[in-house]
Amino acid sequence: GGTISTPTGTQPVAVAYGLATGNLLWTSAAYAEAGRNVSAKAMERHPPGESAFYLTCSSKPFTPGGTNADVVTIKYRVADGQFGWNAVSARFNGVINGDDEPADIDTCIYKPDIPTFFHLYVAGYTTHALEGENMLALCYRDDGTTFAQEMLVIRDGDFGGHDRVTSVDAMDWVGDDSGTRAYVTGWRTNGSGAFDYMT
Repeated sequence: GGTISTPTGTQPVAVAYGLATGNLLWTSAAYAEAGRNVSAKAMERHPPGESAFYLTCSSKPFTPGGTNADVVTIKYRVADGQFGWNAVSARFNGVINGDDEPADIDTCIYKPDIPTFFHLYVAGYTTHALEGENMLALCYRDDGTTFAQEMLVIRDGDFGGHDRVTSVDAMDWVGDDSGTRAYVTGWRTNGSGAFDYMT
């Protein structure tokens, strides 16, 4: 993932290389939002069953005004990196239109007996009016043609300072009632203004 510049913003870029040869297969900048800078932050492959991959991105206004950064998650097809052919996207904009930024993404199998259903966990931070930056975790269900948001967790680190998730690890559904699971790690501001690890 990366970015390229256009007259009205930036677009996320995905690059594919051949596993055996290391040769460049394709470069794609298929997703764009007019008037916004969209930058790739993390990439994850689709679980077995469909030739696709995901980017989670920061989307910011190209010029000041409007909403600040949003979390945009995009699905591409592997064959040529195009945004289309069952490709979908989802946007998260926090409650105060502040900066909402992703840091990581992971995927897992939602139900083994439905091979096209997967969960995507996206983690980062969202801005709160009184509490600064709060830890953010999102879960989307990818049923092949749409993303459906199934979970939203916003957590303040107890002291009202800046708190961020930096990594997420998802676990497949194992057949009981607990569903899929995700573990996140990051940091929080403690009472003395320094930073602590948090999981």
